Amino acid sequence: MRKNLPVTQQEHVLADGAMLVSKTDPKGRITYLNDAFLDVSGFTAAELMGSAHNIVRHPDMPEEAYADLWVTLKAGRPWTGLVKNRRKNGDYYWVLANVTPIREGPTVTGYMSVRSKPSRAEIAQAESAYRQFTEGRAGGLTIHEGKVVSRLRTRTVGLLARLSLPAKLLVASALVALPALAGLAAVALPGLGARSGVGVASLFAASLVCGLVALVRISIQTARTLSASAAKVEHLTQGSFEQVFEATGDDELAALQRALQSLRTKVGFELADSRRIAVEGTRIRQALDVAQANVMVADARYDIIYANASLQAMLAVAEPDIRSVMPAFVAANLLGANIDQFHRNPAHQRQLLDRLTGIHRTRLSFGPRRIDLLITPIIADGGQRIGTVVEWADRTAEISIEEEVQFVVSAASEGDLTRRLRVTEKNGFYGKLAEGLNAILESNTQLVRVVKDAARAVTSGVEEISKGNQSLSQRTEEQASSLEETASSMEE
Repeated sequence: MRKNLPVTQQEHVLADGAMLVSKTDPKGRITYLNDAFLDVSGFTAAELMGSAHNIVRHPDMPEEAYADLWVTLKAGRPWTGLVKNRRKNGDYYWVLANVTPIREGPTVTGYMSVRSKPSRAEIAQAESAYRQFTEGRAGGLTIHEGKVVSRLRTRTVGLLARLSLPAKLLVASALVALPALAGLAAVALPGLGARSGVGVASLFAASLVCGLVALVRISIQTARTLSASAAKVEHLTQGSFEQVFEATGDDELAALQRALQSLRTKVGFELADSRRIAVEGTRIRQALDVAQANVMVADARYDIIYANASLQAMLAVAEPDIRSVMPAFVAANLLGANIDQFHRNPAHQRQLLDRLTGIHRTRLSFGPRRIDLLITPIIADGGQRIGTVVEWADRTAEISIEEEVQFVVSAASEGDLTRRLRVTEKNGFYGKLAEGLNAILESNTQLVRVVKDAARAVTSGVEEISKGNQSLSQRTEEQASSLEETASSMEE
């Protein structure tokens, strides 16, 4: 048997009301576990999923307990017993384990386990009994369907327990009927001696007593079992899983007890799983409630069942524009309404949504307001469409500034730097964007002015240089003419 080491002999006590839930495949490999099981075990989900369930086995547990577990499960019966498990760090914890087969039709597809906190008295009793097995002192004891019992009692009770309830009643009735048969025999056979008659009468009197006792015991046992089962079922309806349906034998009452024990395990599993789903749903809902994205969820009939605060605030602002197109729209009455109210042609929109298998993007226009929608179908594991999630994005301000920026940029590209973006109507990012672009345009305007001034100064200097050149040229011509005259005079 697998021995998981090391061990610390330090006990980890389960919290009151804790339910540790897991599922395995037919070979005992873990296929599902809840957070409570994960937290108590100390392992990570990656370490447990797909691993053999004996990864949490404690070496103090006797091999006979697990052998009995598998014999019981292979017979198609539920198993209930106390188990000492080992945490990853070596600490231990006790659980009252309830294991039942999972069936799909006649085929067992796996096993379901629900563990709860046992009492200290149950732990002390199990610890003492299990120690006898691990130390080789069990003697005439055995473990049968999770309980430590005497081998002799198991064999003796087993002979009668294997009888069905009608068979037991038949035997008891036969014992009761034997005295009547004896009386008939005495009448029919008057030659029997006195001593023989007394012996026969004693025998059949004993038979009568045994038959009556058997009938009374069967009646009392049946009444007690049914009454106790009804009380335990009532506890189940109130969410209490401390009660165990104990079965002895193979008669109809025992079969009923085993079926109720399997039901108890499955109900406990479903309850633990529903709690997990509720926690996850609460976590997701609270996350969506505070998310900045505008989120809406509709059911399979397209009735709106959820709208987060961000979306409701957005629709409250957009309500006047939406009412200009759809006068009946009221943002405060969103929940419970149908998404058809947002479409001019609901029938066409329904056809589109019904065929939707992936993300779909569309835009709604309500006067000057532009709203983009991201529509995604919600598909269950079986492929059935169970709802629709819609993300809303009001792009009115974004589209407006895009158009305004495009106009200003186009004017600037044509040399008109006098255009500016409106700042007073914009907030946040768009306000800063408008201020930034206006600053750039103003800077470029100043730069153009400086360049123009510089160009004017350069033009003036060029004109003065041109005039100086003309004056120099004129003086040069005059000097040349004077030199020619001087030269002529000297020549003469």
